[in-house]
Amino acid sequence: MVRLRSGDVVAVTTSDVIQRHQYLFGEWEPNLSAFPRDRLQPGAPSSTSEPTVARSAFWPPTPSAPQGRVAIECSPQFHDDLTAAAAANRRTNIRTVRFAAADTHGTVTLHLEDPANLGHTTAVRPRHVHTAFDVPIAPLADLVSGSELATTRSIKIDVEGAEAAAIRGLLPALTDLRDDAGPGRVPGGKPLLLPLRMVGHRRVMSGRLDSTAQ
Repeated sequence: MVRLRSGDVVAVTTSDVIQRHQYLFGEWEPNLSAFPRDRLQPGAPSSTSEPTVARSAFWPPTPSAPQGRVAIECSPQFHDDLTAAAAANRRTNIRTVRFAAADTHGTVTLHLEDPANLGHTTAVRPRHVHTAFDVPIAPLADLVSGSELATTRSIKIDVEGAEAAAIRGLLPALTDLRDDAGPGRVPGGKPLLLPLRMVGHRRVMSGRLDSTAQ
């Protein structure tokens, strides 16, 4: 068990690089952890879709925390770990969803190449596959409720190569979002920035947090 910088206590395995950083330093990607602290204001929920438990869902507390976070986690084990961690830390503001974000409904096969990097579980089949499993998929517009979308300020998407499909699944709900909301980080998502900005979402970045697209 380790106490994160957020104050939450979670179970980790030090054989995994991301959880090892949590064990040693109390968080993973400190710059990204600082982003919601600076951006979110009171009454502003956030959503996260990514393949590793206890990362964005346990961002350090912000004034927005009481309003909630939607954590979309497709791995059955990670989802169970996340749900257990949220309950153990009395994080009643976290709603977990066991799906993978996509642009259609169905199932997809995920592949883990290296058990020492559990966060690199991906739908893109690598040369070497350590293990594989099927998960349900659905568009973000169907996974997050209309009322949640209407008050959301930040959406973090980090799904190991499937970001484009995740954004396409959000497009039908863009008009439900606040003008100042939208995905804060879209790795490799430059082709999808135009439809986001056409409906008023200007604060969208592609790639690293320090490479804001113009």
